[in-house]
Amino acid sequence: MSTLAENPIQVQLAAPVPQIGEMQLAAKLATPKHAALHHSKIAPKEMIPGAWRNIEVPETEDECAALIDECKARRVEMLRRLVGVSTIHRAKKMIRAYSRSESARVATLALVADKRGETIAPKPLWTARKIVEAGRKMSLEAVVPNQRVWVQPSEGGVPESRPVFQFTTWDAARQTLAHDALKAAIQLPKWMFQYNGGEAAAKRWVKARLPQARLVLVTDFPKNFLLLPWQLAEDGLPLSRRATEALLFEPWKRARARGFGLETAKPKWGPLFLGNIQMGDHEGVGHAGLNHCACEIGAGRGYPPGSVLASFAAQVVLQLILESVPELHVDGVEIGLISDNLIIILNDKALEGPVRNGLAAMALKYFDAAVTHQFCKRTITHDPKKFFRYIGRLLRKHKGDTQVLALPEHCDRIIMRVLNDHAAAKTHDDLRKAVRRLKGFLVHHGASPNAVDAVLRATLYTGAFAEQLPNKPIGWDAGDLVEDEGKTS
Repeated sequence: MSTLAENPIQVQLAAPVPQIGEMQLAAKLATPKHAALHHSKIAPKEMIPGAWRNIEVPETEDECAALIDECKARRVEMLRRLVGVSTIHRAKKMIRAYSRSESARVATLALVADKRGETIAPKPLWTARKIVEAGRKMSLEAVVPNQRVWVQPSEGGVPESRPVFQFTTWDAARQTLAHDALKAAIQLPKWMFQYNGGEAAAKRWVKARLPQARLVLVTDFPKNFLLLPWQLAEDGLPLSRRATEALLFEPWKRARARGFGLETAKPKWGPLFLGNIQMGDHEGVGHAGLNHCACEIGAGRGYPPGSVLASFAAQVVLQLILESVPELHVDGVEIGLISDNLIIILNDKALEGPVRNGLAAMALKYFDAAVTHQFCKRTITHDPKKFFRYIGRLLRKHKGDTQVLALPEHCDRIIMRVLNDHAAAKTHDDLRKAVRRLKGFLVHHGASPNAVDAVLRATLYTGAFAEQLPNKPIGWDAGDLVEDEGKTS
């Protein structure tokens, strides 16, 4: 296995930030704030300041809850120290230190249990004492062979749909512990929007560049989570090999599939999820069984969908893959990626051929001929002056600007929601919530203030739901809701 230092494609890390002097830091951290926390020896160049390792379990539940609160505060400080790591080698050491901190483990387990609603009285699944005891023993590198991971299809039992892994709280906390450290240490490039502002950032990026575009290519990676190679995760993530295997690869071995009839002890992942998919009909592929990529799912390929760590790991791997295509990084070509959806904006029509050839070579290098055929088939060229779909919108270049519209299916859904809100409205506050929902949808999709006002008034008056509400104030008018929304928004 090639090491990260040997890999010519490097993960971009944030610029270093000023650090507190080592002597000042040692003096500052000499006395722990809580009697149950004990400071172990810290190597300043390798250990995150504040990474307290040893925790004694307090006697009472209230003391355990107070200790968890302090662990959460300490976790935030440790993650802040991870931002600004200047080298891959140092990032690995500091991430290892963070993952071995008992404070970070306890805090992460508490946060995951809280998010799942498993700490709610009167009969919580995770008490404060149980969280402290279990969190101290958490490890990224440990493998729990007898603990199952349930897998089921994401789309109503359709075998070819994306599988979803359902992790226990313990496993989810381990995944989150690694995810938080990686997210703090690794700065993904600005053109990768999933962890850099999401859809809003992608929308701004496209709007700023589309007026100068001559061609637009839109595509996505087929079966992204299932087909990404394990080797790229080992090379690209600043985790130990044992941790990467335990968190991303071992779940496939412990998985038990359900939703396909009888429980499958050791599913054959390729036939289970890709067996009936038509991967292509060009020469050498056809319908003659599975390609080798599909057969490697769970044994050399695939990051478990449903894992919080897999989402970030997939972004790091896609960065390595896309940065290996020189045709995507020349003048006149700009790329944007959100999740596995790629948009390529070309300022010169002559660049389309080289870009398509580069994408095909990339797919053939990291996947196989069948996936390459599917990937090329999905790569569609658009005239920027005509509407095309991206990030759940219809976009086009129009009069030196970018026009953004909602998709028809999104409009249908919002109409049904508003009608349901109106039909269920019993008070004026209920109706005001419906107005706010509709207004948010219109503004989000670029409607002008006058258009927003007109649609809201038409919706209220045409439905006549407002007039049916009991206990209306004297002289109340449905249009007052629109005016009220304008004042409060």
